[in-house]
Amino acid sequence: MIPRWSLVGLLLIFSRFAASAQTQSPQVLAEGTYGVADSMTHSEKGLHWKMVRTPDGGFLVTSTPLGDAKPVDVIQEFGLSSTWKPTSYSITVTRKGFGELVISLSCRYLSNSINCDSFDKGKTTRASLPIRGPSIFLPPGFATDMFWIMATICAQADRTTGKLTTITEVGVADNPDSSILNLESEEPFPITYVGLEDLKTVLGIFRAHKFTNQDMTIWTTEKGLVLAMKLGNTEDDKPIELISLEDNTHELLPPSHPSSPPAKPADGAASPRLR
Repeated sequence: MIPRWSLVGLLLIFSRFAASAQTQSPQVLAEGTYGVADSMTHSEKGLHWKMVRTPDGGFLVTSTPLGDAKPVDVIQEFGLSSTWKPTSYSITVTRKGFGELVISLSCRYLSNSINCDSFDKGKTTRASLPIRGPSIFLPPGFATDMFWIMATICAQADRTTGKLTTITEVGVADNPDSSILNLESEEPFPITYVGLEDLKTVLGIFRAHKFTNQDMTIWTTEKGLVLAMKLGNTEDDKPIELISLEDNTHELLPPSHPSSPPAKPADGAASPRLR
């Protein structure tokens, strides 16, 4: 016998498919890949993402890992406001080749709380945690996309040189029964804005905003797109960076220096603005 929740899931999928047949898919504003650049060879491992606009004027970023040999497929979605503040987060884990849902977790950032729904072991549970000020939800395990998590953290940081901003981390509390969802505040995440500096990447040399957290360094564009992220402070610690980008908005990257190769332009005539 097919479980009841499977039938409900099939009905939801069918209804969404029927609705999408009558509405046009959102236009992809931009898409790119994060990875380790080795000379001129792009890494086959990393994360690929796509960005579309949401009806409320914000953005939705869908991220998937590349070169992952695990027996599951992991899809993460980051909801952003028009100023790139976090509005939602979701992660879906399905069994590779079968499409069978293993785990799903979706969270919404409200004005004074973070609310999450979880599906695990055939059970759906809900949890809420009161929160104030800058915050970020950190999913447990899986192939977490730290680039877009850091993008939403840096978007909440004060861009005053030398200014430290404390971000409240929210995570899933340990529970002997993994099908029951509990949220908890974890250690605060302090991030300091260092200022502007030139950053050399495989896409060019860009004027970037630099942020630090203990032994982590993050560089972003003016819009908030993470250009590179580095763990450690030695020359042997190689940054993981944006190694490819197709930007239909032509706004995510600042102009590269004349001495550097220009970023790859997007194909197509339309150039929707990120406003």
